[in-house]
Amino acid sequence: MDLTCVSYFALAQLWGVEELPAPDEGAEIVSMATSVGADGPVVAALASDLGMSTRLISNGVSDDPDGKTLIAYLRNHGVSHDADLASPGTKSPLLLTLGDASGRRVWLVRLEGVAADIGRRVASWPELRADLAYVDAYRAIETSAVATLRLAAATRQPVFVNLGQEAISLAITSAIVDCGSSVAAVQVSIGEASLDEATEAAGMLRRQVRSGTILVTFGSGGAVAIEEDGTMHHSAGFDVPVVHAHCAGAAFSAGYIAARWRGLSTADALPFACALGALRVSNPPEAEGFRLETVQQFLRERSRNEHGGAGEH
Repeated sequence: MDLTCVSYFALAQLWGVEELPAPDEGAEIVSMATSVGADGPVVAALASDLGMSTRLISNGVSDDPDGKTLIAYLRNHGVSHDADLASPGTKSPLLLTLGDASGRRVWLVRLEGVAADIGRRVASWPELRADLAYVDAYRAIETSAVATLRLAAATRQPVFVNLGQEAISLAITSAIVDCGSSVAAVQVSIGEASLDEATEAAGMLRRQVRSGTILVTFGSGGAVAIEEDGTMHHSAGFDVPVVHAHCAGAAFSAGYIAARWRGLSTADALPFACALGALRVSNPPEAEGFRLETVQQFLRERSRNEHGGAGEH
């Protein structure tokens, strides 16, 4: 197995408004779409589309229309899983995202019993048995993320840790440090920011986790990476019309992982990852077909664009 992703698996309802309302105020819903969350399932699906063999270790889902939609998503993308092996009465997690035209978002999530379920499933594996394990290290599922990282540390399993948009907790920091040289990368998203702010965030995270490549995405500004030897790379973002921002970070992760799997350097993997992120946000959430050729064609078409390069500092 090339890639095992560990995360929660939920149906995502994406609602759009012109402007997020203030507290105690309302807004008209102008768009509605259905997708999946969290990042892990999307990383597994997109990496599979790019040629990798992938597995998802997640919570179980319900045997109802919502659950069937989730299972169909994995099946359509060729992702191995056991999410359909759930106890009677299991409720599928639900993720509700509300976003506006400026790109701002708020989200609500129902995750009753999910962390414990993921933890049990991780514990049932003597090892993660993949070339790389991707772990969503959100606070909502921190206990299962820590358990996964401890297993990785014990078996010297290479890991890619995604923090989402959250500040890293002490428990996750400790678990990552314990993985030592098994840490391939740690990613965090900081939203719209300047290159200086992204570089500062990367440096701070570098000091906290010590090992692995640090990846910081910062909206339309692109992404920066700091390798273990201190070499820094920057890839600018691509100017595309943004349809939605759901799982943009997941698309970046999948692109980076697949590019490195194909032998690209960190510097060359960054623009590939940014390109997949741009394709993700400029198409409807349900859009399919982000194959290797699609990303390569996008990069060729943008090769003369001043935002398409990567550099070292």
